Amino acid sequence: PAAGFGVHVRPRFRETWGFPVLVVLGAALATAAAVRWRLRALERRRRELEALVSERTAQLAEANRELERLASEDGLTRLANKRTFESSYSDEFRRTVRNAAPLSVVMLDVDFFKRYNDRHGHLAGDECLRAVASVLRERVRRAGDLAARYGGEEFVIVLANTDIDGARLVAEQVRQAVETLGLPHGAAEVAPHVTSSLGVASCVPRIGDDPAALVAAADTQLYRAKAAGRNRVCAREERDR
Repeated sequence: PAAGFGVHVRPRFRETWGFPVLVVLGAALATAAAVRWRLRALERRRRELEALVSERTAQLAEANRELERLASEDGLTRLANKRTFESSYSDEFRRTVRNAAPLSVVMLDVDFFKRYNDRHGHLAGDECLRAVASVLRERVRRAGDLAARYGGEEFVIVLANTDIDGARLVAEQVRQAVETLGLPHGAAEVAPHVTSSLGVASCVPRIGDDPAALVAAADTQLYRAKAAGRNRVCAREERDR
């Protein structure tokens, strides 16, 4: 009888049962890696967007603060402008009424300022007003106090919790500081340099009092100072208002 041969052919790897498993496993690993890469990319993008939003928010907040500052300041002197004065003064007046405390207002006018402009020019006039404003910034620094440009060459100071004696002292210090600037004034009558006149009024406000009345009283004292020869302080305590 003929001898028989047994032939065993080993399957190729891709024909084994493990190959599909490996393919599926490889595909799953590749998909997982792609998902992880995508998630990391999305996380990086999220952080970048958060940082960008944070930066833009900070820039917007800074821009809003700058707009508020520009709206509240006088463009030339960088003191509070008249609108800010009116708002702040009204609030301070109400607080003073509640606390039954003294409140003082000082009005300041640069002496012979029109002549100064005519003699030295408007640019020099602007520098003069900035110099006077710097004096006010230096002398009016307490919380609750306010220095503002009232209009033209006129300034106003609000002194919280300050009676007539304290306000007169502050006004005299401001007057002396303005004179000490030594800004030459070739057309003044009282001195060869820039001077100022100041009017002071003080009261303990009561419910029903008109805040504008105290400002008007300080303005009256300012005109008294100018009529008396300028470069001086005139003050009055408003007792019966």
